[in-house]
Amino acid sequence: MPTPTTRGNPQAEQLVEDILRRVGDIPPLPAVAAKVLDMVNDPDLNVGDLAAIIEKDQGLTVKILRVSNSAYYGFARKIATVKDAVVTLGLNNIRNQVLALCAQSLMQGPVSGYALEVGGLWDHSLCTAVCAERLASVLNYATIKDEVFIGGLLHDIGKSILSYYVAERFKNILDRVDNLGQSFVEAEREELGLDHAEVGARVALHWNLPDMLVEIIGSHHCPDVRSVNATRVCLVHVADAVASMLGVGIGVDSLQNRLDPSAAELIGLHERAVLDVMSYMSDLGDLRTFIGIR
Repeated sequence: MPTPTTRGNPQAEQLVEDILRRVGDIPPLPAVAAKVLDMVNDPDLNVGDLAAIIEKDQGLTVKILRVSNSAYYGFARKIATVKDAVVTLGLNNIRNQVLALCAQSLMQGPVSGYALEVGGLWDHSLCTAVCAERLASVLNYATIKDEVFIGGLLHDIGKSILSYYVAERFKNILDRVDNLGQSFVEAEREELGLDHAEVGARVALHWNLPDMLVEIIGSHHCPDVRSVNATRVCLVHVADAVASMLGVGIGVDSLQNRLDPSAAELIGLHERAVLDVMSYMSDLGDLRTFIGIR
């Protein structure tokens, strides 16, 4: 499908088609995960039925119990069964765990186009997720902290697809950043016809994720403050910047992207909130151990 930067250029249009084909080649969500995501939106959900579906996947069951008993949740007692985890943590947390565990394999590998080694993208994604959640609490958006957590975790998933193409045109992209004053995302779009945020949104659509997550992923570098999901997108946008400031999973693009003042204004961002988040993150230590998602 042609984009404004490729229309009329057959070679550029073919490149976009190749990128989108790779999105289509991503395996769908596992059947159990897809069923779980459907079930958590059912107002008549039976908790026992949901637990029974999860328990059909032994690997998923083990991982959910490990995360549920991590320092991230900090329960004094041990959560021993999936049903106990669903009842204690709530449906949103279980949904987030399932999505995180499904995305992990796609985001754990090296992302050479962005100069990220094995685990670098995943570490940055975890950091952005926890920053977004903390920022939501500090700025009095606690009711959506679960949503911005998973949005933060998935925000850069498009990099895993676009990395190969960025590496091929790396010099041209950097020339645009250095000589034309473009952000890395703008340079991606000009050189490839798509940027990693749009590619990530296509992955989310491929997985039939909620529209809210599609928008967070697709707009995390250029929030639309008029959107119904603007607060969520802006929280992840700022959290992404904070994670880069903390130096977690910094790729070649991280310091080239810009904080949108209108996004900061919309969520009422202030210096104390940023310092609180940075202090909180510094105290957590290793995020993979803290959350239990290795």
